[in-house]
Amino acid sequence: NKLQDSLAKAMERSPELTEAVLCLSRGSPDSEAVLPPIALAHLAAPRRRPSEEEHEGMAGAGVPLFSSVQLETILYHNQFSLPNVNPNAAPIEVTNDLFRSGLWLLPAFLNHSCLPNVQRLIVWDCLFLRASRDLVAGEELFECYIETLQPVARRRASLESYGIRSCNCERCLFEGMVLKPDEVQHVMEEAQRVKSNS
Repeated sequence: NKLQDSLAKAMERSPELTEAVLCLSRGSPDSEAVLPPIALAHLAAPRRRPSEEEHEGMAGAGVPLFSSVQLETILYHNQFSLPNVNPNAAPIEVTNDLFRSGLWLLPAFLNHSCLPNVQRLIVWDCLFLRASRDLVAGEELFECYIETLQPVARRRASLESYGIRSCNCERCLFEGMVLKPDEVQHVMEEAQRVKSNS
């Protein structure tokens, strides 16, 4: 994995980056209990990587150790990918393009909501968060970790891979009260049948 290899090399050269990355979620509540010991400003704009000479001086100087399994897990739960949209699917399929993805430290600390108040936009190697509605100063930012166009049952099943047992955002609670799962399932099966026949 190119992203994982690039990240590992950068982490080998920077104790600060290593500490920040190892504080990212691994998909369990206990892995989300620790914030990195560096300022949020450094997460938003990490300082330059050390030179080769500085790197050699760091060897054995307390750089935390990490494994490829740790990095793979951290990337699974924190990398951002460009979406692939298949408008011909029923319902519309939105998947992630893992070949066009990256890890941005500060946005990785955003929490999930099926009714997000920001949308991410990736331009080259920059990730922008764009408000999807008016925000109040100090309001927590939420993004959706999964396909927002799916019904509540599918969203909840997808969220389990992130360690989220049950999303209780306003949208999920509303859909859970108003929509009957068997009726939603019938509509989804009918859409799939129509798609198959066309």
